[in-house]
Amino acid sequence: LNSARVRTDGDVRVQPADAEAMRRLEGTKVGRYQPTPWKTGRAAKRGPGAATGAAPAPKRTRKEDTGDGGTSAGQSQTLVPETAQQSETERALQVLRQEFRRGTAVTGTHDGFLCSVVLPSQIYSLVLDRTQVDRDVQQLLWAGKLKMIQTDAGERLLLLLEDYVRAVQAMRKKLVLEEQQSPASHVRRLRKQQHALDWFVANALPLFREPCLPLEQLDNLAGCRRADVSLAEAVPMHHSGKELLADLELCGVIVRRIEDSTLLWLAIPHVGKLLTSIARGRHEVLQLIARRKFKDVKLDDLNKRKLRSSILSAQFHVRDLAGRGE
Repeated sequence: LNSARVRTDGDVRVQPADAEAMRRLEGTKVGRYQPTPWKTGRAAKRGPGAATGAAPAPKRTRKEDTGDGGTSAGQSQTLVPETAQQSETERALQVLRQEFRRGTAVTGTHDGFLCSVVLPSQIYSLVLDRTQVDRDVQQLLWAGKLKMIQTDAGERLLLLLEDYVRAVQAMRKKLVLEEQQSPASHVRRLRKQQHALDWFVANALPLFREPCLPLEQLDNLAGCRRADVSLAEAVPMHHSGKELLADLELCGVIVRRIEDSTLLWLAIPHVGKLLTSIARGRHEVLQLIARRKFKDVKLDDLNKRKLRSSILSAQFHVRDLAGRGE
């Protein structure tokens, strides 16, 4: 053939010289699939249908037109479960909450005062990206799903909102039982504290997106310095905002610190025994490992061990030490 071959982007294009060569080329069959001279490259690989200008066959999707549970091409597939929409930090909180439900019992002056507390170091033991954990915790705090309690010793305690509310309700039940067993002279004081806890959960708790709040902000809210709401309607049995805040401090849900008296810090009632157990439990687990000959112990045996100096489970402290790198 009197033709020229021109290479363009890896494709070979045949350019016939005249009409006679074109007619002879159309009637020639060289191989299994012979493209027409005006089709190039990829069109030549599609077979005879592409040479005659026929529409290409539609692509078949996997499991299409099958009866084994496959979906058609027009149906949308949701392969990710709903729980996967949560962040890794939220899933880690749920896992730790279930593991330590019995171990994180804050045994105050009454039974049943449960508070599911999670330490940031325990989340680090499950999620490797610590920066992402800190970001997720901050987002959960501002979304109101999580509460953080920062103690004087530098410990940071994380609680889901429903767990903190459950702790406050347990404190209120304690006041109700104490009211039934107290003389008439103490009944009014106990009822005032019960009303203060109810007001705190409904009004003040949503404002604690950080571990602390300015005293002025909470004092203005407690004093109801608004024209449309009176103090008697918002907080019955209290005559001033300072009196209300004083009852909340007695209940242990807020505390003041000496280093900065202009801030009020979120707290848990009867948290002292919990903090003592965290510190002593860490020391006991480390001493238990150090007394071994080869400085190691089976993890299953360690998790099942009952600690003497802590009301928390050994698994609680193992998670904590693993996240702290000790």
